[in-house]
Amino acid sequence: LLAPQNEPEKAERPRPENTRVWASLVKEPEDVIAEGFAEAHRRDPRHVKTWVAVVDGNKDQLRSLRTLAQRYRVDLVIIVDFIHVCEYVWKASLAFHGEDDPAREEWVRERLLRILCGPASDVAAGMRRSATLRGLASKTRKPVDACANYLLKYSPFLHYDDYLAAGFPIASGVIEGACRHLVKDRMDVTGARWSLAGATTTELQNRFYVFALEAFRDLATLGTVQAGRLLLGPMPLVSGALVGPGEHIVRWD
Repeated sequence: LLAPQNEPEKAERPRPENTRVWASLVKEPEDVIAEGFAEAHRRDPRHVKTWVAVVDGNKDQLRSLRTLAQRYRVDLVIIVDFIHVCEYVWKASLAFHGEDDPAREEWVRERLLRILCGPASDVAAGMRRSATLRGLASKTRKPVDACANYLLKYSPFLHYDDYLAAGFPIASGVIEGACRHLVKDRMDVTGARWSLAGATTTELQNRFYVFALEAFRDLATLGTVQAGRLLLGPMPLVSGALVGPGEHIVRWD
């Protein structure tokens, strides 16, 4: 949707190196994030590298990240996953265009590009103003207001132009997709009953490990991915922390 039209293909992006993968279903998200920080500190004890967290905006998640950043005395860059922003924009588009209207895709594309260029607050104001000028009923414009509120609420974490310029990852859709489809295919079987112990068997962990490595190798983000750490917990995306050049870590918990 956002790829430039009629442009020659660019060189293959650098692949992640020194990747580590865990799998567990029993730990709390706070514990997973704490382990992530401990691992980042082990790799970068002097904190000379940039640490980044890619998140979905969960309040407890953000609170844990900020608390740990203060504890470790690091300037953590928190980025709200661009995939979540896309979901809100797609829903807002239905207030202006039919689901199958070709103009809908162009409307979404235009606003996502504006968000990538920043600031997102301008996009929020623009779609609200458009809904008002069209006289949309409260129910019809509800997804527009929800999207605008989301963009304004998380605007401090939506500076995608700066993130991309720095080479930071801004999305983790492949990770959430892996959880959604792999976990569902493996565990959502008719008649199956899983205990926490059974769900964390070595077989399942190995499936996560192999799939994550293969999927992440081909991850095409909108920015040049130089390094990163993505952590998932019982909720969808829990957090990510950028460890340093060439050091990608993907984690399920």
